[in-house]
Amino acid sequence: MDAESAKVERSPDLIIGYGNSLRRDDGLGHWLAEEIDQENWPGVAVLSVHQLTPDLALAIAAVERVFFLDARADWQPGMPLVTIQPLAAELSHFQLDHYSSPGTLLALAQRLYDRTPSAWLVAIAAQDFEFGEDLSPLAQEAKRQAKAMIRQQLGLRV
Repeated sequence: MDAESAKVERSPDLIIGYGNSLRRDDGLGHWLAEEIDQENWPGVAVLSVHQLTPDLALAIAAVERVFFLDARADWQPGMPLVTIQPLAAELSHFQLDHYSSPGTLLALAQRLYDRTPSAWLVAIAAQDFEFGEDLSPLAQEAKRQAKAMIRQQLGLRV
């Protein structure tokens, strides 16, 4: 077992940040997850990935709560968390592709490991998806707000 897997197994909460860190605001989920990981929040395991893949179902099944962090052009800063339910219907058409949705991963965790944690999408407002690694001012503010919202949901001091 690698150190990352061991940390997930010992943590009740999991944060999965995803996005393309080379496409400016699209990397918001990735960058926020990295920031949270550096702060070592108690009881929280963090995975920062380029995209959601089926192998994440094992880590998801090992925790009580999971937060998916993603950049969204159709979102506004300060909007609430969105509860995610397993999308079992998607499993009937499921292929082992390079990308899965949060709902599909929850359904996969249920089907394979008989466990489904509570789950939320933290959609972070974004506007610039051009090539580059820096964030737009809107994305920087949205990242700050999303981080505070996650801390509050976890019951951690802000």
